[in-house]
Amino acid sequence: MKTADALRLLALALGGIAFAWGVYAVSLYGWRDLYADQWRSYGHLLSLPFPDNILFLDNGHRPVVSNLLRVAEIAWFRGELWLQWLAGLSFAVAAVLVGWRIVLRDRAIGRSSQAAAAATLAVAVFWLANSRMLMHPNESVHTYLITLMAVVAAAMGARLAGGGSRIGAEIAVASVCCFIATFAFGAGIALFVAFALALVIARAHWANVVFVCAALAVTLAVYFALPGGEGVSGVLQVRPLANARVAAQWLASPVMYLLLPFVDGNQSGALPFEPLRRLAGWTSAAYAVLFGDVWTSVVPQALVGGAGIVMLFMHSFSAWQQRAMTATRFTGCVLAWFGLGVAGVVALSRVGYFEVHPAQIYASRYLPWACLFWAGLGLIALGRPLVEGSRAGRVKRPWVVAAVAVIAAAALAGNASWMQWARYTQALIRHQASAVLTDVYSASLFQGETVPEEVRAGLPRVREARIAMFAHPAAGRLGTRPGELPAALFPAEVVARARPFTSDDGVAALEIEAALPPAFPKLRAAYWVFTDESGVVIGYGHASPLDAHSGIAGFVRADRPRATVRAHPWPDAGGFVPGLLLRIADASTG
Repeated sequence: MKTADALRLLALALGGIAFAWGVYAVSLYGWRDLYADQWRSYGHLLSLPFPDNILFLDNGHRPVVSNLLRVAEIAWFRGELWLQWLAGLSFAVAAVLVGWRIVLRDRAIGRSSQAAAAATLAVAVFWLANSRMLMHPNESVHTYLITLMAVVAAAMGARLAGGGSRIGAEIAVASVCCFIATFAFGAGIALFVAFALALVIARAHWANVVFVCAALAVTLAVYFALPGGEGVSGVLQVRPLANARVAAQWLASPVMYLLLPFVDGNQSGALPFEPLRRLAGWTSAAYAVLFGDVWTSVVPQALVGGAGIVMLFMHSFSAWQQRAMTATRFTGCVLAWFGLGVAGVVALSRVGYFEVHPAQIYASRYLPWACLFWAGLGLIALGRPLVEGSRAGRVKRPWVVAAVAVIAAAALAGNASWMQWARYTQALIRHQASAVLTDVYSASLFQGETVPEEVRAGLPRVREARIAMFAHPAAGRLGTRPGELPAALFPAEVVARARPFTSDDGVAALEIEAALPPAFPKLRAAYWVFTDESGVVIGYGHASPLDAHSGIAGFVRADRPRATVRAHPWPDAGGFVPGLLLRIADASTG
């Protein structure tokens, strides 16, 4: 087998693994409880009448299209996040499939380049370092809708390269994609600029560029004319040097995350072999001495991001000068310039925030956009035509394909750790939801990016609307004796660990955790209910994925001392099973 064929098969395999692994992880560990900004946005969506609730300005963004989906889920699907989860995953899958269609049908590049480009797209979207956005339906909806719109726009624009086509369906569809992206999330506005620049680089007919610019002007007029438009311009801070530095740092985050075990001593344990862990310990210590904490360092990230920006300008000028445009390269131009555009938007709107919270420049919620930037650079390099300019013959650059394979393999090597993080976070978010159902919410619990004040403000509206966790059939049963629960108990008794817990409202509770007996019936149950000996519900819990669903955790009200608690899984489908008697060990109501 030739080296080129081996590289092509390796790239295809890595792309397929990245795609399948990402879909599997999101399907298994996607978060389906309210988390982070959802508490604030759901408060707005529930308190305002339609259509005001979809038009409101949220933290400087105007997610009209995304809010339409959220309102539909609240109205028709009880706000349980299944619709958003399915939509977000579908958008991500569609973005990769459309991208694959572009690069695998591009006959102007070699087969090895096609395979490497396909792997680049799959890793850029489904690398599990992006779990913060992949797993959270509230975020995946707008993140991957915009990504899909960028790829579809690129597919349309690639047909216009060379200047032969005037105004037609392609430019209209691409402009609609840019419009949708703008009203999906604030970052989407950068797609107009990226697409127009890609058309210029591809030497498309000038009328198409003018059409896109006119569409951008109309979109901006609508964007700022809607209620709250002054709030958008109010968050912008034009400080050229600081903006450029922040943009460069921000763009470097995928490289930083890829090398994280080697630059952050706390992450070296994620590596599989002891020699690698020792090497990572040495390199991370050296990094700390030279540059400080990787989460707040500036120089290395600014240099890497700056180098990427320079490469984009050089490659774009070369493609324009040599009239060397292919569908793959055009797609790369759209994605790379879009990533740079988002970096500019973030740098203009968040520079003051980053000065107070410097580690947030590298927050994983921004990672998908920066991944698109580097993926775009990869596609530009891989999209070099077989015959370029006046140079005859086949142009082969196997080192580029090999580099893509090495980077993809390195990214996949960390996937298991990122999936474990998503699994862990899923359990902690469900634990918070169990506290909410037990009416013992506390800011002392895991919050992640959730702001406790936003929970307290949004919780009454969510409870009143009976959506999200309150839509579950087991919800709202505190103090009642549900007739559905069987009186029979599983023969084995379990000892449950407990610790005193007090809610923000001063309600005494016990936070309990127990392992299930090996013979206990296996069934899917989003929530468990805890009752006293008389069958009255005194709390809620959940199966813990940290123990492969062999354990449960949750909260019970502790208005009086309790020696035992009965635990009943509330099945998602099928019949109830006998309850489990938990004997409380070392419990104290404080």
